Amino acid sequence: MHNLQEKQVRTLDLAEFAHIAADETVIVEPIRDRTRELFDKTLDLFDLQSSDNHATDGAIDVSSRFTNRYIPLHDDLRKIYLFAEALGGYEHLNELLNEHSPANLLSARIDKLLDDDYLKSEDVRVLEEQHANLTTALENANEYLKKHAIEDFTREELTELHHLLVNASRRSKQIVNLLGKHKIREIEQAVEKLYAFHEKIHSVEKTVTGIFMVDSEVLFIPTRDLIECVNTIFSGVGNPYLADNIDGVLLLAARNLLIEAVTFYSYYGKERIYNLVSKGSKTVSNAVITHHIRSEISELFKACKTDNKLVLKRIMKDAEKEFEISVEAIQAEAEHNAVAIVRDMLPRPEVPKRVVKKSLFNKIMSWFRK
Repeated sequence: MHNLQEKQVRTLDLAEFAHIAADETVIVEPIRDRTRELFDKTLDLFDLQSSDNHATDGAIDVSSRFTNRYIPLHDDLRKIYLFAEALGGYEHLNELLNEHSPANLLSARIDKLLDDDYLKSEDVRVLEEQHANLTTALENANEYLKKHAIEDFTREELTELHHLLVNASRRSKQIVNLLGKHKIREIEQAVEKLYAFHEKIHSVEKTVTGIFMVDSEVLFIPTRDLIECVNTIFSGVGNPYLADNIDGVLLLAARNLLIEAVTFYSYYGKERIYNLVSKGSKTVSNAVITHHIRSEISELFKACKTDNKLVLKRIMKDAEKEFEISVEAIQAEAEHNAVAIVRDMLPRPEVPKRVVKKSLFNKIMSWFRK
């Protein structure tokens, strides 16, 4: 467990916010590393093609072999051209070959970065950009090798291209692991921020005046901060390393605290909803309340950059229960909770007093009593 998480456990009970008992556990379902799978499939193409003995051992007769498209005649230029064509452009090839490129310079100190507590935002940006470029180059190579004859390359060139992709595969795995460690730390920080929201939320009186007429500077949840928590969590749950290494209790606590914060955000201080509630329950339907709450939540999640999904499994003594972390699941639960809370705050309609009509006998008896 990371140092930050150990500090966090001492200050707040993650099991409490994950809603689990002491003898229960939370398992994080592993997710597919699609880039890793594509690397394996692409590298398998080399083995398949090489086993067919199509690659030549020596020089290629360019004039007779490449009649339908331009190929440079010089061997070195032709090799660079074919590599760039296979990888999707000279930019991707340069990133793999140029040891002084920003991505390669960062990769050269990747072992040190793995031991650091935090990555700088610029490092994260470069790493994410590099991983995207590696994935794109890989996709291009996979399609190229399936569509074009392997005879385009000499055996030496084929070996060199294979070596490039093996190095790219290794670098891609390093980046995924490094970003995964970083994202675990970011989620720990997001939980601390969501816990601060939780404390604010529970200091609000659950009445119409308590929810809508309090000091907003004290209790308002800033949209930017909440969006940052949303993006942090959803960016993290798409990382295979994170799924394999994060504490499931921490992640389930993050999910529950996020739903609570989004629920509160969707109705607290919202003038349209206050106007609806202030009219009273006779004129407000569930459909109208739901529409406005759904609108607020949808607007919030428009800023979510990724809709990654991850499944958590709560293991109880005699049962199991699954929880999904996805935009759809978080929105649905927050909407359901918010509608129930707002509906419960509606003023109760006054029950008209029942008028009991006196019978003729009772009227006569009341006259005698006068």
